[in-house]
Amino acid sequence: MLFTLLSAVFGAAAQSAAVIYLRNPSFEEKEFTHPKSVATAVDWVDCGGENETPPDIQPGLHDVSNLPSDGDSYISMVIRKSGTYEALAQPLPQPLLLGTSYLWFVDLCTSDAMTSPTSLSHGKRVPFDAPAKFYVWGGNTACEKAELLDSTDWVKNTNWKRHTFTLNPRKNSYQYLRIEICTAVNGRPTANGNVLVDNVTPLFPLTDGSSDSLLTADFLKEWFNPRLLSEHWKGGPGSGSLHLADGLTFSKNDKSIKSSGTASLEALVKKLNKFSHLKVEIGAHTAANVDNATEVSAHRAQLVANWLIKKGIDPQRITHKGYGKTMLFLYDEKARGEEARNCVVVRVE
Repeated sequence: MLFTLLSAVFGAAAQSAAVIYLRNPSFEEKEFTHPKSVATAVDWVDCGGENETPPDIQPGLHDVSNLPSDGDSYISMVIRKSGTYEALAQPLPQPLLLGTSYLWFVDLCTSDAMTSPTSLSHGKRVPFDAPAKFYVWGGNTACEKAELLDSTDWVKNTNWKRHTFTLNPRKNSYQYLRIEICTAVNGRPTANGNVLVDNVTPLFPLTDGSSDSLLTADFLKEWFNPRLLSEHWKGGPGSGSLHLADGLTFSKNDKSIKSSGTASLEALVKKLNKFSHLKVEIGAHTAANVDNATEVSAHRAQLVANWLIKKGIDPQRITHKGYGKTMLFLYDEKARGEEARNCVVVRVE
């Protein structure tokens, strides 16, 4: 489902498995301690080849110009025709526990403009445009690859996309998390390629290994930034991200847009005009006590889509769907009442 909401439900398993917070998750902090005097990400251990440079802090190097999905910087990781590839690791403040599943979110894309000299190109800049896969490993020493925990398919999207990983250690508990890009597990690349990485979240323990539960309010607020859209978007918004259209809510069985919601819609129009490659899904949700919830929410989603089209947004960039009470979208219900569940969420892609 395009609009799947994922949760970290902190129940029985969470009593023994804590949320694991990674340091420098958006690669904002850098240092120049590498022997080749290149910038490296603070708190991340370089696990690449001995004579190779580490992942670069971007944007601005090797013709990479993608805007960050979060903050001011991100990293580019490469595979090389020479058979080498880049990898990073980080010691964890709490271990990934054996038998516990964790949800983890990472923004990934690729640059179709990257060029760089290589050991095989004799100083000539060559394209790094081959696709690669992103791998997540657990280990108990820096850079160890003890167990493959999850991976992606080929990363070919040039706009940021949020990837969801389910990490479930089955062999041991692990003190280190390692990330790398390659073409196969323990493979040797035969082409030059890249993957860009940004906006790494903490690792959230799940009660039962399932990612089908409802998204909790606290998790939504902290990690999907359900704020006024004009406050959230700084530069290029990340693909795959969710945004609560703050103020755009509906009273029970009310099928009209409240005037209080226009600020977030105006902000959305402004950003869609600025970033013409973006598309959105308008998803409407209702509270449990709304009659004919699917029909009501579908009509509300259509109202918002029509509003955007009237403002000049191409209909081909908009999809809309009513989710009724199937997700019972939670957003500070105690503070804002049942109306808080009658909301609209915008998914950027």
